[in-house]
Amino acid sequence: MNKNPNYVPTFIVIKLLQYFLFIMIILLLDASFEVVFTLSMLYLILTSVNVTLLFIMLGVSFVLGLLFSLLVPVDLVLSIWVIVDYIKNRKLYTNINNLPQRDTLNSYVIEFPFYGVRGNGEEEEEKYIGGKETYNWFDDSIIDAINDSWNGSNMLNFIEKKELKKKIKDMQLFVCKDGSCKIIVSIFEELTVEEKEYLLDFVKGQASNGWGKREFDFEDSDGKQFSVTFWKNDENWYVKYRDGNISSLLVEKIKQLTEKDCYEIELLEETPSIKDNKIGGIPYLPVGEEYPKDNNGAPMPLLLQVNLKDIKLDHFPDEGILEIFVSPPNEEYNFEYSVKHFKDDLEYQTDNFPNIDLKKCEYFIKNNYGINLKKVKCHMPDNDFRFEKVTREAADNIMQNVLDINQNSNYDIKKIFGNITYKYYDETEMYIPLICIGGYTDFYQWDQRGVYTSEDKTECLFKLSIENVILFALISPDDLKRKEFNNTYINFDCD
Repeated sequence: MNKNPNYVPTFIVIKLLQYFLFIMIILLLDASFEVVFTLSMLYLILTSVNVTLLFIMLGVSFVLGLLFSLLVPVDLVLSIWVIVDYIKNRKLYTNINNLPQRDTLNSYVIEFPFYGVRGNGEEEEEKYIGGKETYNWFDDSIIDAINDSWNGSNMLNFIEKKELKKKIKDMQLFVCKDGSCKIIVSIFEELTVEEKEYLLDFVKGQASNGWGKREFDFEDSDGKQFSVTFWKNDENWYVKYRDGNISSLLVEKIKQLTEKDCYEIELLEETPSIKDNKIGGIPYLPVGEEYPKDNNGAPMPLLLQVNLKDIKLDHFPDEGILEIFVSPPNEEYNFEYSVKHFKDDLEYQTDNFPNIDLKKCEYFIKNNYGINLKKVKCHMPDNDFRFEKVTREAADNIMQNVLDINQNSNYDIKKIFGNITYKYYDETEMYIPLICIGGYTDFYQWDQRGVYTSEDKTECLFKLSIENVILFALISPDDLKRKEFNNTYINFDCD
């Protein structure tokens, strides 16, 4: 957090230095005063200067010295006050920053219409024009002027109910292309029925006098004058809550944009055969194919084997056996891997495989398992590097297509929708399997794409989340379609 520069310590040091210099000056003046006074008296006597003038000079010097002396304790009191105030403020600052930070719970929309008005009611008869037609007179500067008139005044300060005001985080107004104004009210705590009614009355009052009644005069592109009013005393005028909580709408939109099919893997306590889908165990290796080894010549354990004819996912090939071999990580957590893809109808080896005891090595799994593949829906985790972009896309979609708010309007996602991550996990059926093929990988710490590998590796070839480790294999959609599995990036993330 950035802080304003604090000059109090510097002030204290300067004051202490000032007092030290003052004491030194007094001592020096006292030592020199006798010499100066003696010489002055001798000079005055010898030159016969008027003695009255001498006493006047001495009197003025005495008064000035007395005033200076009186200012010293005042200066000292002020210095003590500054020090005490600094200590109190530091304590207050610490207490404030130790308070739990509240986040937006929900966001509601209050809606009411606006009208364009031609004529001034005196020389010209007033003519009211609907909001949609009026909106066509607007350019961005007019929209900004109206929005700023509400938002810049911080209308929240005019709410008299203190308990209600504590529950509200922000109230932002937007002029909308459907001919309405919408105030997005983001709240810390749920409002009672009475508080919601109070808010409607508050907005109605602001629109009907002061802020919203004939306060906005503009000129259209043809140079004609017109006004915008947010109050029209007839039966068609309304102030109401728009149905639905827009925070929940955003969560649903993100789910819709990121939902993908994947295969959740269920581990089976059985010994799989050579050609079975499995984790660990003996791989399917065509005759003549050498068993994969690391740079030190040690055989790498089989992590995953799956026949792609059992996988029906976008971009995935529909034939051949896919195998992933991963060496145990060393002390620096470095490891090697190899990805193989073979046709499933080849003559294959049945013996002379290396004996790898998974229980004796630091490996991701300790046994070999048969697997059951279950097709499920999954959603993008919030630590995916694309999540922020998707959230902005979903928010823009809601603002523009649901609320009819101008696409050029500036808005703060967190102010309006809150911390969407908590809602995303707590309020939906968003699902991320622990072991899967396809879908998304997640991370304990951070997404490595864009740093250790390219951002185009958006397909999760395989993910294994076990204990406090997530191992993932990522590949680009194009490489996956072309079966170029040698371009797979495999790594792991730990808690």
